[in-house]
Amino acid sequence: MELPKVIITDNYSDFLNGKEVKATLVSDKTPVEKGTHVMGFHNSIAGNTVLTVPREKQSHYIGVEGVITEIEGRTTDHHKPHVRVIKV
Repeated sequence: MELPKVIITDNYSDFLNGKEVKATLVSDKTPVEKGTHVMGFHNSIAGNTVLTVPREKQSHYIGVEGVITEIEGRTTDHHKPHVRVIKV
């Protein structure tokens, strides 16, 4: 099963150190709720596009598993939901 993807919009190092951070869901088509496991990615062009990351840079863009701790409002327009996540 593929985990929903989120882009960490706060400091990525804080996320890696186990702090709760803000993130944005990559796709709003996957239903999520508090406690849902997600894959957190660094906020970069590689995290926001389908372009292939060069092999020598791939280790910088590997997802890290986290869990949603809070959903900061659901939107009905074209904005993707913002969530708070913490590394598992």
